[in-house]
Amino acid sequence: MPRRPSPAFEAAGGKVIGADKTPVQNPDFSAFVQRVKDANPEAVFVFIPGGAQPAALGKALAERGLTPPAVKVMGQGELTHPEALVSMGDNANGIITTFHYTLERDDPLNKEYVAGYTAANNGREPDLFSIGGYDGMHLIYEALKKTNGDTDGDKLVEAAKGMSWTSPRGPMSIDPETRDEVKSKLSSFVRARWFAPPFGGLGFTNLLIDALDAMAASEHGPRLLPDNQPLDLFVTVTDFHGHPERLRLNSPPEVVETEHRLVIGFSDRDRDARGIGHAAELAFAARATASFPGAFPPFTVGELDGVLKSRKRGWPGRAAFLKRALPRQSAAEMIDRTVLIDGSVLANAPFKPAIDALRNRPARREVDRRFVYIDPKPGIRSIGLPKGEEDALPGFFGTIFGALSNLPRTQPIRDNLEQIERRSSRIRRMRAVVEALRPEVEDSIE
Repeated sequence: MPRRPSPAFEAAGGKVIGADKTPVQNPDFSAFVQRVKDANPEAVFVFIPGGAQPAALGKALAERGLTPPAVKVMGQGELTHPEALVSMGDNANGIITTFHYTLERDDPLNKEYVAGYTAANNGREPDLFSIGGYDGMHLIYEALKKTNGDTDGDKLVEAAKGMSWTSPRGPMSIDPETRDEVKSKLSSFVRARWFAPPFGGLGFTNLLIDALDAMAASEHGPRLLPDNQPLDLFVTVTDFHGHPERLRLNSPPEVVETEHRLVIGFSDRDRDARGIGHAAELAFAARATASFPGAFPPFTVGELDGVLKSRKRGWPGRAAFLKRALPRQSAAEMIDRTVLIDGSVLANAPFKPAIDALRNRPARREVDRRFVYIDPKPGIRSIGLPKGEEDALPGFFGTIFGALSNLPRTQPIRDNLEQIERRSSRIRRMRAVVEALRPEVEDSIE
C-alpha cells in the first residue's frame, strides 16, 4: 500500500502493523507479499494501478495463502479486474473491492451497454477503462450541444458545470463549484463468476454424511476378508499450499522444500467389524480427495465443522484425527488454513502405503500375494493428441496441460510398480534358495 490509511481507520479501532510501497511497473510481488505474510495480519488493503499488475499480485497472494477466508483482502477495483480474476480463480472468492464500475451491475442501461460494447469489440467485455471513455465522450457531446459546437475550452468547462446524467455505472454529476466528478461508489463482493465450480462443497459434504449414515444403518452380511486379515484404506489428497519439508544433504547441510502430497490411512485393526473410521473422518477424506479442480471447490476443515454444527453432530476424536492426517500442519497450527484438493493431482495410486501394509499381514502358510490395480480410464489420456498425430510434436497447450495433468498423475505409478517388481524379484530369489536347500535339509532330518 502506498500510504497509511486515514486517521478515521485508527480512530475506529483499527491498527496498522505495516505498510509498503511497490514500484509503479512491478512484474513480481513475491517479496512484498512474503513480508505481508510474515506480519500475519488479519486484513490487507491493496492499492495498485491497473494493467497487468493486479493479476501478478493476485497470483502472489494466492501462492502464499493470503486469500479469504484466512485473511481479509480489500482494495480498489483494479484488484478484481477480469484479468486478475483469471489469474486468481477461486482464490478471488471473498475479496472485497470498491470502484466506480462493475460490468455485473444489475441495471438495464448497463446491460445494454455491455451487450453493445461486446458486440462491437469481437467479444471483449467493457472494463473500468472503457466506461471512463464512454462517460467522457457523453460529457463532451452534451457540452458541445450546450455551446452549439463551440470548442472553446473555457466555454466547454462552463457548460459542464452542474451537468448530470445516468451512466451505465450509475448517476453521474459534475460539481458546479469544483467541477470534480462525483460518482456513487459500487462495492463489489467478488464471487468469481468466470470460474465458479458447478458443484457446491457444502452440499457435497452433506451428501457424503447422508450416504455414510445410510451405510451404517443398513444390514450387513459376513465379512469378505479372511479372519485376522485387516482392511486398510489409503486416500490421497493434495495440500494446495503445501508444507515445508527439510531434506538432509551434504552441501548445503539441508534444504527446505515444499511438500504437497498427503496420504490419509484408515484401518479396522483396532476397531469392530462395522467400520474403519468415524463418519466425519471418512467424509473428510472423501470430500478432500474428490475436490477435482474446476468441479468442486477446495476443501477445508472449517467446511466440515460447519456441516456437523448445522446437523448438531459431534466429532469425537477430532483433534487426534487431524493430528494424524495433517501432522505437519497440526504442528505449525495451520490446520484451519489448510486447503485440500484432489489427491490425483500428484499421486493417482497410493501403492507405497499398500506395500508397507503387507509387512503386518499374517500368514499361516505360504501365500501368493497379488496387487490388483483397476485403471479408471484404460488407454485414455487426460490430454490426448488428435487421431493420427500421436507421433507429432505436441502443441503449445498440449505441452502445458500434459505437464500439469498427465505426467504428475501417472509417473508415480510406474515408480511404485517398479518397487513391487523389485520386491517380487527378492521373493523369487529367496524361494529358489529355499527350494535348492530343501533336499539337503530333508536328508539331514531323516
